[in-house]
Amino acid sequence: MSSEIKRILFAVTIAPTIRVLMDGQIEWLVQRGYEVHTCSAGNLESTRRDQAFGHQHHSIPMTRDMSPLRDLQSVVRWFKVIAEVRPDTLVASTPKAALVSLIAAKLLRVPRKVYLLRGLRLETTSGWRRRVLSLSEKVCVWCADVVIAVSPSLEREYIQSGLASAAKVRHVGQGSSNGVNTTWLMPLSESERSDKRHDLGFLPGDVVVAYVGRLVTDKGWDVFCESTRIAQLNNPNIRAVAIGSNEESLDVPDWISYVGVSDDIRSWYQAMDVLVLPTFREGFPNVPLEAAACAVPTIASRATGAVDSVIDGLTGVLVGVRDIPQTSAAISLLAGDSALRQSMGIAARERVLKDFQPESIWQGYLDIYSAL
Repeated sequence: MSSEIKRILFAVTIAPTIRVLMDGQIEWLVQRGYEVHTCSAGNLESTRRDQAFGHQHHSIPMTRDMSPLRDLQSVVRWFKVIAEVRPDTLVASTPKAALVSLIAAKLLRVPRKVYLLRGLRLETTSGWRRRVLSLSEKVCVWCADVVIAVSPSLEREYIQSGLASAAKVRHVGQGSSNGVNTTWLMPLSESERSDKRHDLGFLPGDVVVAYVGRLVTDKGWDVFCESTRIAQLNNPNIRAVAIGSNEESLDVPDWISYVGVSDDIRSWYQAMDVLVLPTFREGFPNVPLEAAACAVPTIASRATGAVDSVIDGLTGVLVGVRDIPQTSAAISLLAGDSALRQSMGIAARERVLKDFQPESIWQGYLDIYSAL
């Protein structure tokens, strides 16, 4: 067994991942006496809260797309960072940062090398691109001492795809990268919710069906668009809303209200009636947990990762991947039954309170690191 953990280096490709998928985790580790370093492309914006974390951020240029020459340069830069930090534990996630940092860590004999698997991009690819991504995954597995998948279904898919042996892959609890903050995300009283919905422009009879996330093909944007169109034919009270960045400049049909990126996502969760996540692949999606914390049920696809975010018939509804008839039928079902929405929403919040508290997730990860 390795010596006691003292210094942890987290590797991610882009800086926003640290804020979105590690919120609170670094501070929790620092408070327990660990020296924490993070590294990504770009700078982590400095705030008073970051300074309170007491951790150091390092910046290395990395590209998200495949680029052999630049990737080799990134490996060299990773050598320098690892040699400077001298971590006893490297936790590498997101495809590019995982590949280059784990290669460097393997060659420099970092005692603990953890591949935190947040998703499997090759699931929605084919041909030469899939072969290249598969090779990249196998290199990461070879370099790492353990692979931690962020959901049970992702662990199963990874093993069944032949990328790693069952002995090398783990997951924590019911899954999730970071859990969910149920003190910040919580349901409102009926009067508060009514006021919030009014402020956002909704009428009392509106049933708000929302999409939250990047507007990209792999997230099932076209499925959401067509499913809400069909559902609205049966229930004109349905108000379809989309919140997130439109990275692929996809068309937004006129029956969907496009909000864009919101600085107050909590208000949208507290005002919506149903969340729809028709994604084609995930690691473990955060948005169903965030909606659940606000007592909102989710309609999710049975895609890898997403299937773990909903208990079918209890906290929401699971539908087939790319299945527009099932998705529109589920929207119609929940839109037309306020009592069902309420019961599912209550069960969803109870589930996140029980299974997805951040401290439990963080401790689960730390226990795996410590056992190496």
